[in-house]
Amino acid sequence: MLRSKHKGSTSQTNRVEAEHPTKRHQLYRRATSILGDDATFTEVASQMNLLSTVDEQPTMSLNKWSLLWWFKKQKGKERRAVFRPLLKEEHKRAKIQYINEICTLQDQGATIGYEDEA
Repeated sequence: MLRSKHKGSTSQTNRVEAEHPTKRHQLYRRATSILGDDATFTEVASQMNLLSTVDEQPTMSLNKWSLLWWFKKQKGKERRAVFRPLLKEEHKRAKIQYINEICTLQDQGATIGYEDEA
């Protein structure tokens, strides 16, 4: 029977994580507090690498994929920035007019139905 002589190796990040279990989480918190919640995983990983060189503890070498893997393993939720157009004054007036029309119809006893599909 043939056996592989390759026993595998432990990555630097996993060794640091074994010695200091909360280090990656602390670095993530510090990096997102500096960069903000809308930073990309690449930016956060780069900032975490810089922050890990400051402590006396061993440094970590993270990339966006290892950070994303860890983030999903920790059951993190991604929040993507959704930019919606602001409500302009004319739209506000149109909404108020529509609401007033609906209220008038309801006061008159009209039955109002809403159609979901156009």
